[in-house]
Amino acid sequence: MNYGLVIKEVSEQDPRLSRFGAITKLDRIMLQSDRDWRPFLPTLEVQNAGGYDRMACVTYSALNCLETVAFRKFGVRLNLADRFTAKMSGTTREGNNFSDVAESIRKLHGVVPEESWPDTPAGWEEYYKEVAEEVVRLGKLFFDNWVIEYEAVWDTTDQLWEALQYAPLQVGIYAYGPEVVGVFQRTEARGNHAVSLVHAVEGQYWEIYDHYLRSSKKLAWNTRFWGCFRFDIKKKIPNPIPMYPFKNDTMYFVAEGRGEEFAFMAGKLYHDDPNKMSRQIAYRTKGATLGHYETIGKSALVGINAYSLKGEDLGPAINLA
Repeated sequence: MNYGLVIKEVSEQDPRLSRFGAITKLDRIMLQSDRDWRPFLPTLEVQNAGGYDRMACVTYSALNCLETVAFRKFGVRLNLADRFTAKMSGTTREGNNFSDVAESIRKLHGVVPEESWPDTPAGWEEYYKEVAEEVVRLGKLFFDNWVIEYEAVWDTTDQLWEALQYAPLQVGIYAYGPEVVGVFQRTEARGNHAVSLVHAVEGQYWEIYDHYLRSSKKLAWNTRFWGCFRFDIKKKIPNPIPMYPFKNDTMYFVAEGRGEEFAFMAGKLYHDDPNKMSRQIAYRTKGATLGHYETIGKSALVGINAYSLKGEDLGPAINLA
């Protein structure tokens, strides 16, 4: 049985995508060192209410992750309309994949409050009818105040354990293997469901937030996962300081102070071992590095934070120069 997960391989060349643990667009701020997101979860919304399944597990899990992060970071209880995102992202009777849902939320359509396009018990055709134009416009207004980003996470035990400190994680699983003493055991069956990973006890089990009536479930520590995305949400800062027009995949030498070097990649400024940064740029430009080295003054660094190649926030770049 499928619950709505369409497995689509993540391409390393996809320009939309960053990856946890590598060059990332997302802030690496540890929010839950105990890896317990359960106190911040949204109210349960069931994907098969009213006698039919919406096949929208990818939408439900993505929005649950966003709502959880928003409450943890800002104390804001967002209740986003699953029905809107399920339709706008192209969900079918087979379901949807992580990337299409994430891009719909991040860039193409935004999100709307639940009350603007509420769930309906009237059946599949009503649930997936065309969204009213005024609601489509409302979705794009979301971008005026909020920024949503996402990245892929390698679905290995060590990467999931590490990433769970920064956000709840959208994961693909097979629902479900045999249950032993309250823990669902590993199975090699192909993934058929997307859920939110919200807690873990190292070496023992993972805990997920599902969107069926039994919402909390424990999975064996050696569970096989079928993909993982991490979401982040930020408030837009009014009237930000104008930023120097840095060029992607370029090394910058600061001709003042200590003569430090920085690299600008994937929309972020990095400060790390110069040789490692140069190798990253050579890899990203396929060796065509001509024109990717420039000199700047310290004033170009005003108002910008720098990051290590591991994604750690090093603070104001000007303090490092």
